[in-house]
Amino acid sequence: MRRTYRDSNAWRREVLPATDVASAARALSVRQTLAAAFSPKFERAGFRRFHNGGTPLFERRFESWIAELLLRVDDARDESGRLPVRVQFHLSHQRMRDVRAKYWSVPSDAPMKVLSGDIGELELPPGHWAWWIGSEPRYDAEIVDAVCERFFPWLAQFEDGEELLDQLLDRAVPLVDEPTGLEVTLAEGGRRRARRYVQTFFADDETFWEEVDRLGERGRLPEGAPLRRAAALAFTYKLL
Repeated sequence: MRRTYRDSNAWRREVLPATDVASAARALSVRQTLAAAFSPKFERAGFRRFHNGGTPLFERRFESWIAELLLRVDDARDESGRLPVRVQFHLSHQRMRDVRAKYWSVPSDAPMKVLSGDIGELELPPGHWAWWIGSEPRYDAEIVDAVCERFFPWLAQFEDGEELLDQLLDRAVPLVDEPTGLEVTLAEGGRRRARRYVQTFFADDETFWEEVDRLGERGRLPEGAPLRRAAALAFTYKLL
């Protein structure tokens, strides 16, 4: 049975792992069963299966992108003793580190990650999903189909670099915010396309230009400073 959580507090409260050893053993069994159910479709789509500390991980590399999907079965239990299955994904870009290293407080620590999300965030309106299942998963096909139906079309947006750049200008790529969109544009399309991105979205953004004037002269983010929207864009703009 799938539950959709619109309230993040309820999501954290209900899915918070417990410390029950028997529950943890059941969670491991469910993870293994689900990973076997996911493997055929994901392997046909070019993903490889790994075990990340016991958490099944599917990874696909294409162009400069690294897409990962993780199956999580938490130790939390509902009133019927069922366990919650969650599906998370991560997307990284190998040139993102080069972009960020020019303004990151510690250049060598600049991350490649573009975004992370819960599979439920790909539906409208976005939320968090959990499938509550017993020790014998009987909803394998339902979970696999729901994930593939949303994840594969979303991921396909990143496969054509030129089309992706156009979609970013149209704000048509879910989960990619404006600072990340500028960084992706710089990594994928270079400075000319990134200038166009800035002029499209920030030509009349006074806060952005104030940040450019106030922070841009420092050259990079102060160590420990929060990566605020305007600050990140201001420093990135200095690279254009």
